[in-house]
Amino acid sequence: MIDKALKENKTLSLNLNVLDEISILLEHVLNISSNYKIDLSREEEIVRIEEFRRYDKSLLNKTMKDARLFTNENNSIYPKKLYQYNYEENVDTYENRFIAYLLTSLKEDMEESYRMLEKEKLPFLKAGVSYGKYGTYSLLNKYAINSMHEENIIKENRDYTLSLLRRINNLLQNEFFKRVKKVKFDEVYATNILLNDKDYAYCYTYYLKNKENSSILKEETISSLFTLLKERNKNDLIFDKKDFLSFKRDDFVLSFKKDNKIYLSILLKAINEKVDYEIDFKINLFVKKLILTYDHKEYLLNINTQEDIYEIILSLLTIVASKEGICPLCKKEIERNSCYHCNSEFLYFFKENTRFAWILNVFALNLEEENYEI
Repeated sequence: MIDKALKENKTLSLNLNVLDEISILLEHVLNISSNYKIDLSREEEIVRIEEFRRYDKSLLNKTMKDARLFTNENNSIYPKKLYQYNYEENVDTYENRFIAYLLTSLKEDMEESYRMLEKEKLPFLKAGVSYGKYGTYSLLNKYAINSMHEENIIKENRDYTLSLLRRINNLLQNEFFKRVKKVKFDEVYATNILLNDKDYAYCYTYYLKNKENSSILKEETISSLFTLLKERNKNDLIFDKKDFLSFKRDDFVLSFKKDNKIYLSILLKAINEKVDYEIDFKINLFVKKLILTYDHKEYLLNINTQEDIYEIILSLLTIVASKEGICPLCKKEIERNSCYHCNSEFLYFFKENTRFAWILNVFALNLEEENYEI
């Protein structure tokens, strides 16, 4: 499922095929910005004869029947005013609003992906923290290698990516886009122009393909994750239904509810304390990330395979040996079950006469430029 789908985009970077596709799309957008479709409205108006510009037989007949428009001078009757049509061009059409929306969304997604790939996937891993037998935190060390790999790819594609972003910015400065209202679309419906005009149709097809792929991939990601969780923990399952799943792992009970996102509750049996998380995904041509919500805050983590997602979930079970009044991670003095130095939040519990701390937010730690020994 997700492995197969993500294998088609073998990395999280904007690979060359994707960038080439974007480049072609921008050519079509450029064509539209210089030869756009308009709505032409027509209204009758009465103008002085010297201002008459557009001849129309039907309106000339109407003029001849309207005595108010004629004057009599020197025993001669002639028209002083005439009917004509006034034509107004409206650039702010549905189709042109869609093109503006597509280009703006493309820019936002590319910039977001570029910013994420510029950063390390999980910066705190460089601190060399290892929790040994007390937790699963060390399993995430492989992300450090992945981050280095992605950094190399970013360097290879950086110039191309930035050149496309410059093209997009230049296009958005075009007078055409200044005359089109900026709107968001929950759904785009087909029109004759979007289906039949070469340039508009290319943009519409591009939109549909990526929207459909993104929706399908997200559904497959959630379903396949449930399958993976069941397979890896089949001997410890407590509850197994279509949209509900729970299993035991060490000192914890993990319960999952599947909807359009995943609701995860983790129970630490030793102290009967439960912590809730939400797991959602944003997956499209440019951005593939897991959105982890904890304490009403969202944290974004890049993903590549099911295994990445699984290990992120395992990292939520991190426990470390601790001492009262000392942060279990940065070893600085604290007064509560949180540390403003490294951002860690935790719960204490005892196991075999030893104090431990359950780290609740490994994804939000700030351990940069520090050397910790656990």
